[in-house]
Amino acid sequence: MKRLIAGLTATAVSFLIASVSEAGVLYAWGDDSSGKCDVPPGDDYVAVAGGGSHSIALKHDGSIVAWGANSRGQCDVPTGDDFVAIASGLQHGIAIRRDGTLATWGRNQYGQCNAPAGAFKAIAAKGNVSLAIRESGHLESWGYNIGSIPGYPPFKDIAAGNAMGLALTESGSVFAWGAGDISTRYAAPGSHTYAAVSLGDGACLGLTDEGAIVEWGNPVFGHHIPPGGNDFVALASGLHFSLALREDGTVAGWGSGDPNFNVGGHHVPADVRFSAIGAGTYHGLGVAVPEPSTFTMMCMGAFGLLLHTRRKRR
Repeated sequence: MKRLIAGLTATAVSFLIASVSEAGVLYAWGDDSSGKCDVPPGDDYVAVAGGGSHSIALKHDGSIVAWGANSRGQCDVPTGDDFVAIASGLQHGIAIRRDGTLATWGRNQYGQCNAPAGAFKAIAAKGNVSLAIRESGHLESWGYNIGSIPGYPPFKDIAAGNAMGLALTESGSVFAWGAGDISTRYAAPGSHTYAAVSLGDGACLGLTDEGAIVEWGNPVFGHHIPPGGNDFVALASGLHFSLALREDGTVAGWGSGDPNFNVGGHHVPADVRFSAIGAGTYHGLGVAVPEPSTFTMMCMGAFGLLLHTRRKRR
């Protein structure tokens, strides 16, 4: 894809992305005890997020859908078509509207749905924890108390755990915080510049600027053995497993070394190309890249013929 895009004009690139990789169909795998893997139909989804017993997805038109268990209202998603990002905790959800304001729904036992006012650019959730980065780069935390947030803004990415958090600065440094000595025990290896972070059950992941995966923290359940390579573009973490999306759309899954928790969340469907991934407690989610339609291929072919013709006339 990178080689193809490099040879096209800006207009052709926009057309190609909109036609092929901007939206797709949903896939889910792993534990389906509550129907959280029974994905809704359609080919217009752009993002996914998983909870403990439910799943949510963002559609191309800006609306949100949810499925699975709804005992705490975790599937009672807000109405509207102006949402641009989603995140899911155990039984609650968060979304960012186009104007930067937040919407929350679901269980609110610890205040995890009491979102602050203002404009935000990134969100994260896990368990009963909610996190968000303001447009200014400052970090907000609400819900279950995981301690004082780090004071080194501006931040550009965050990841929530059940009792801790990770925050990535604009300069590529990662800070961990939580109860006790979390900040020391889960300090990120400092020899890298990071572009994204993810957090499972104490297993911390960082995506470097070069596209490689670094993992540190809790050394159980088969973690700390991330796939090699430097072609990764996105991360997602469940309770005892992790997922990583490569540039070519393939997904690597690892973890779940404890047979009591080996429910298949890391067993990614074969021969599927994804544009986005997500993870619930025991299940994985993805938006599958549709195959180029005949119309798209015809337009791409015509575009190439036009370029060839123009070169011959010079």
